[in-house]
Amino acid sequence: MKLPELFTEPPTFGRAKSPRPAGIYCVVTCELDHRELFGTGGTWSDFRKVTFTVYGSVKADVVQGAGAILSVFNRNLGAPGVDANGKPYPTLIYPSGANFLRWMQDGEVKLEEDGDAAQGKDVWKATLSAKVWSSRNT
Repeated sequence: MKLPELFTEPPTFGRAKSPRPAGIYCVVTCELDHRELFGTGGTWSDFRKVTFTVYGSVKADVVQGAGAILSVFNRNLGAPGVDANGKPYPTLIYPSGANFLRWMQDGEVKLEEDGDAAQGKDVWKATLSAKVWSSRNT
């Protein structure tokens, strides 16, 4: 499973839900954590909390979906240089022109059965949270 199977286009803000109709889907939330201004009239640092939650009825599918997200959104996101295959590391491009600086994962992926499952069906969820740091000139 690749990330485009969970999302046909990346979310821009707020919440986004995967268009995938059955079996597995992902919900993404993004909210402001805090902002800091460096200097007077200088650069703003923007910190956002991003949470991916993958839901599915089959545990292995949910684990695979979380793996697809981690294959892109990890500590190498935005890193300078190239990987072992000679490919540049991916980065985030913001329509606002802000510069992506760092992806800081908040612990491990949490895998659990969702207690809110309806009609007695098993529903698994994997949750991955991180703080995203970007900067923008005023």
